[in-house]
Amino acid sequence: NYGEGVYGEKLYGGMGGSYYGAGAYGEGVFGQAAQFSGTDSDFWSFDYVRDTTQSQPWWVATNNVDSVLVFKGGSSTAWEPLLQTVGGISFRSKYLVEYKSHLVFLDTTEGGNRYPQRVRWSNTADPDNIDTGNASYVDLSGTDWISGAVKFRGDLLAVLKEDSIWIGWPTGDTDIFDFTRKVSGVGCEAPRTIKVIDGDVIFLGREDIYVFDGSLLQPLGVSPDTPQSSKVRR
Repeated sequence: NYGEGVYGEKLYGGMGGSYYGAGAYGEGVFGQAAQFSGTDSDFWSFDYVRDTTQSQPWWVATNNVDSVLVFKGGSSTAWEPLLQTVGGISFRSKYLVEYKSHLVFLDTTEGGNRYPQRVRWSNTADPDNIDTGNASYVDLSGTDWISGAVKFRGDLLAVLKEDSIWIGWPTGDTDIFDFTRKVSGVGCEAPRTIKVIDGDVIFLGREDIYVFDGSLLQPLGVSPDTPQSSKVRR
């Protein structure tokens, strides 16, 4: 279907079965579903990161089920495991983001134990090394779980949890990063709604859609239960 016929050698440019595969959805770059064991509810988190030995960035992905994977490009058409262990034990992560030349993992599973408040980062410009160098981690306090992270306003990292918002920044010393809670009682349980627009973080909370600029949190006032006079707009 998607291999050597209309979607392979003809309509989509003559790549043939070697690229689009020979099965219903192929066995090449567009058909590696068998490589992944997650389900439709195990959403992927992606970002680019550059290894210190590479001239081109890598495309890294995680779904909290499979190993953290990397697509290196070039002549390769396959995803490869980027890292599978930390400290010699199995490693998985629900979210990842490149930040200040580090690959940052959030809500990790290490050795079969889940750490939903954990933020772990790689060695500088060394994304497959989370064991040595300045690789480290921090557990954000509280019982609410991390629901995502985005870079915003140049040097800041917003880490959203279910009932709080944290800010991370580079310390310039051996701690590498520091994190502080900026908002309590409001967070995000819908990670795919987290976006950065005009430098601000926008997300869906339990009561409203919110805008966070790094210090102030403002509701957009779209909740049907919010009186018109109390709505806050930017």
